[in-house]
Amino acid sequence: MTARRRLALFVREPVAGAVKTRLEPALGAEGAALLYRAFLEDLSAKLVDSARWKAVAVHDGSVPGPVVRELFGGPWTLLPQGSGNLGERLSRCFRTLAGEGDGVTVVAGSDVPALSPAAVSGAFAALEGSCDVAFAPSPDGGFSLVGIPWPVSAAFLEERISWSTGTALSDAAREARAAGLAVRSLPELPDVDRPEDLEALLELLGHTPEIAPATARALQELVPARRGGSR
Repeated sequence: MTARRRLALFVREPVAGAVKTRLEPALGAEGAALLYRAFLEDLSAKLVDSARWKAVAVHDGSVPGPVVRELFGGPWTLLPQGSGNLGERLSRCFRTLAGEGDGVTVVAGSDVPALSPAAVSGAFAALEGSCDVAFAPSPDGGFSLVGIPWPVSAAFLEERISWSTGTALSDAAREARAAGLAVRSLPELPDVDRPEDLEALLELLGHTPEIAPATARALQELVPARRGGSR
């Protein structure tokens, strides 16, 4: 690795009623929080690769909560997200990590339990080529991962982007191009945000549970039980 690589994962403390609230109609508040905790368990374990990148958990709140501290200790560095909307927090994260002075920063969401080290490596490879910003789309019109090489500015993320809507990716790409940046699209990374996303995740982990074992176990407990009760 010739340039410094930084992988930042945006994480939240898995508190019922405060995380994955759009999954509550399918799982309830406690179930949604338990599933999100499983996402964190899988991602914290498999995305550490000190030989290839520095791993940073970018947490909500001024200090990390107990679950975040437990799962993202050791080789992970902890960094607060700070205040503001998602664009402001993303921009701040890029600015802070780019302050190290070289290399590439990739930021991913923590609602993508199937995110793999190979996908992260692919994002770094793309950004070390000829683009200024790279996005991995999510099926709902947003994006699950965004990467920017130093010294490209991430200020475009603070512009006119309708976050948590079906136009978030197209808005962000428009603002990046308006800032004169070359944009590249990476392979899709499905996030798990809505009840309908659970079906795709069940199918994926039914064939390959090893890619997110904690999530697979949580789904076995949560989803079939609720299905059985609704018949």
